[in-house]
Amino acid sequence: IISNGDNSLGTVLERTSNEFKRIYRSADIVIAKGQANFESLSEQEKNIYFLLMVKCEVIANYIGVAQKSLICLNYYKSMSHWFMLLQQFKIILVELSIFLSWIR
Repeated sequence: IISNGDNSLGTVLERTSNEFKRIYRSADIVIAKGQANFESLSEQEKNIYFLLMVKCEVIANYIGVAQKSLICLNYYKSMSHWFMLLQQFKIILVELSIFLSWIR
């Protein structure tokens, strides 16, 4: 787990630290938490897994899930085609909190 070196909501790659950019470019897989990271990174040509609660109707419709869904989404652009693997998890926030504490 690393900081992107910027205080923006989400990860705006142009504003991230040089260390983050170096690690991001070299990573085979990225796990990004939060809807803001989905909004800012979903167009990247990178194998990114997004962990988020879908908070607004626009993103819910875009992804094709109900609002307030907790999801793990692998959404990446490759060779001008979109691929999406979606799994919905019914996780109570306590379990999610325990999981996030465990991976730290």
